[in-house]
Amino acid sequence: MPNYVKKIIPTAVILVLDIIAFMMIPSQVKVLTEGLVNTRFMPYFVTILIAICGVVDIVQTFFKERNVDGSQDKKRYFDKKGLIRVLICCLCVAVYLVVMPYLGFVLSTILLCVAVTLLMGSRNWIGILILSVVLTMVVYCVFKLGLSLRLPTGLFFF
Repeated sequence: MPNYVKKIIPTAVILVLDIIAFMMIPSQVKVLTEGLVNTRFMPYFVTILIAICGVVDIVQTFFKERNVDGSQDKKRYFDKKGLIRVLICCLCVAVYLVVMPYLGFVLSTILLCVAVTLLMGSRNWIGILILSVVLTMVVYCVFKLGLSLRLPTGLFFF
C-alpha cells in the first residue's frame, strides 16, 4: 500500500463518521426557534467545517505524498507518544463537558485551552494564558453576543 494511502485513511474514517453525524442531525436535534440561526445551526456548521477540512487534508496529502519516492515508506506513521497525547486531549474534553455546568463556560474553556496547549508542547505561560483568554472571549462573544445563545454560567455567573 502506498504511503499516501496510509496517511489518508485516518482522515477518511473521520469523514465517514462526520457524514453519519451530519445525516443524524435532523433526528437528534429539535428545531426550537425559526430563522437562519436555530438549534441545528451549530451542528450543521461544525460538521460541514470538519468535512471541508477533511477533504482539504486528503487532497493535500495526496498531492504532497504521491510524488515522494518509496524510501520513506519505512517511517512509522503513528507513534505511541502522539497517540497518548490525543487520548489525553479526548479525556480533557470529556472532563471539560462534565465540569462546564459547575464552573461555567468561560472558566472551563480557559482551563481546557491551557491543558491542551500544554499537552501539545508549549511552555510559554504568558502566551498560553493570553491565547486561552483571547480564544475564550472570542468564542464567548460569537455565541453569546453574536448568536444570542445561552452558555453555562456556573459558580461565577459569567
